[in-house]
Amino acid sequence: MLCNQDPPSYTQDITLTKNDTVFGINTSSGYSWGSVNTSTGNYVYEASDMSIPGRGMPFAFERTYNSQDESTGPLGYGWTHSYNISMTEETGGNVTVRWGDGRTESWGPDGAGGYIPRYGVFNTLVKNGDGTFTIQQKNMTRYKV
Repeated sequence: MLCNQDPPSYTQDITLTKNDTVFGINTSSGYSWGSVNTSTGNYVYEASDMSIPGRGMPFAFERTYNSQDESTGPLGYGWTHSYNISMTEETGGNVTVRWGDGRTESWGPDGAGGYIPRYGVFNTLVKNGDGTFTIQQKNMTRYKV
């Protein structure tokens, strides 16, 4: 390259994440002092209404409000709770789990019968022989869906 030439310029628009992947408090995004996600502007409010310690998994009922969540949950517009967990398997093979705080995690098919987590997802997803799924979190907690 000659010294008087400008280097080539490349521009590509990319989408780093879907907004609902950063709903709730347990995300990889930053938050301001007032519980506002600094990357999306989503205001998050969480409250624990009841918790009972015990052996194994303790019982905890927590509710979460996400200002940018356009769905109407069991507690009203933008509200959800810790037991409102759902999973969707799309026709293309993508699987999305919506956790009790409104945050979503997605996996895509790897072409060999397994699943590859999307960016920022550290849980593993396995499709069982009976058609159900098992999600294993980083802390080794397993959910069968």
